[in-house]
Amino acid sequence: MAVELEKIFTRSRFQGGPSVLFLALYTPIGLALLTIRIFISLQICVASLILPSGSALKKFVLRVLYSVMGIVIQEKDSHKKDSKCRVLVSNHISPFDHLAVSLVHPCVSINVVNLPSPLSTVLQYYNFDLTQGRQALRTNIQNYLNKPDSMPLLLYPEGGTTNGEVALMKYIGKFTKDDAESVEEFALRVQKATALSLNLQTSNHTVNDKREYIKRVAREEAMASNPFMSPDINAMALQVREVLPHLPIEAIKRDLVQTRNVDMTITNFLEGNAGSTVHSQNLEDSFSPEIDHRPTSSGDISPQSINSSSPFVGSGASGDISLEDLNMAAKTFGTSATERIRSFEERKDKLIAMARQRYLQKHGLTSVDSTKPC
Repeated sequence: MAVELEKIFTRSRFQGGPSVLFLALYTPIGLALLTIRIFISLQICVASLILPSGSALKKFVLRVLYSVMGIVIQEKDSHKKDSKCRVLVSNHISPFDHLAVSLVHPCVSINVVNLPSPLSTVLQYYNFDLTQGRQALRTNIQNYLNKPDSMPLLLYPEGGTTNGEVALMKYIGKFTKDDAESVEEFALRVQKATALSLNLQTSNHTVNDKREYIKRVAREEAMASNPFMSPDINAMALQVREVLPHLPIEAIKRDLVQTRNVDMTITNFLEGNAGSTVHSQNLEDSFSPEIDHRPTSSGDISPQSINSSSPFVGSGASGDISLEDLNMAAKTFGTSATERIRSFEERKDKLIAMARQRYLQKHGLTSVDSTKPC
């Protein structure tokens, strides 16, 4: 049975509920332990530098200090260890895995973060100069393993960390066993052996799948923290904007975050229950020509103050369209989205008819002439 990618990783150590309460209760103890472990870490550094590598005394001292740090190491099947082994492979659940492995079987791990040399020695890292590229890294590793006095090399074939509770990621390393066994077959066999010893399953998910999963989770969390970025909210806001074009898009989204329903949001604006209210004058301004209400020099409003740029208003004998005809506001607002859209279409058709009539009057044409083929 295929293992779901989400089950291999832990998104958060604290899922809410009782975990938050336990965290609050543990905080004073945790702060005290943090202070102690800071001093213990300094002692680990000193012990790692002074005590002989691989000695029983060093293993005992480090095992005790690691236990205080919260890294409890238990060893099973110690009789199966091979002292001649040059490469060790392990599952990967934390940045401190190599410390536990090196205490059971002395080894080094690849320095992937370019730590200073003294700190790399304490943490059992070895610098293979990753900056030279993948091919140079392979060459450096081969040269290191060919040295007779070099320590075994610890590798993580998964390429990334998991929660260590359900399954292993697919091994992406290429380790040649012999000519009779392919690279993929050998890697799969090693993966199954590792999973069996840990009572885990195997999966075909790779570290690239983990990267994509992390990106997807980050996007989901960003949308959850900011509902305005939700594609559903944007789509519904455009639907509301088609019916009520004069409303600001942010006000529409703000109400949609609460209602999650197009019809309810439109009703809220019509009834004045939202931040912005629909007035008849707004719709009249949306579908009527602009009229300049600026006073004349005498301080009175003149009929000639109508904006002459409007294609619907005539002056003199050539214009038969009155100001009353320009009132495109609906007498009542529809109770449903269908009625409001139908009202909008009717007013649009009326405006088009008025514009056509004005054009015919201006050019001295008739309705029959305008239909003649060109």
